[in-house]
Amino acid sequence: MIKNKLLTVSLFNCSITTEVFEGWIEHDLLPKLKEKSVLIMDNATLHKGKSLKKLIQEAGHYLVWLPKYSPDLNLIEKM
Repeated sequence: MIKNKLLTVSLFNCSITTEVFEGWIEHDLLPKLKEKSVLIMDNATLHKGKSLKKLIQEAGHYLVWLPKYSPDLNLIEKM
């Protein structure tokens, strides 16, 4: 944590698939989150894996998806 901000970085030498993304969530992100955190994701295909929501909920966190097209709510669109 840096000034109450979570920062986690990983480098991959492969395409990021749903399986790779879920593995990163499970082994890198979830262990670093504070209790009952809320994860907000856009509707990218790899964010919609069948087991992702279950994985996050079983770890005691919440998953919220942005509306279908919402660039005003997605910070990556402001970069």
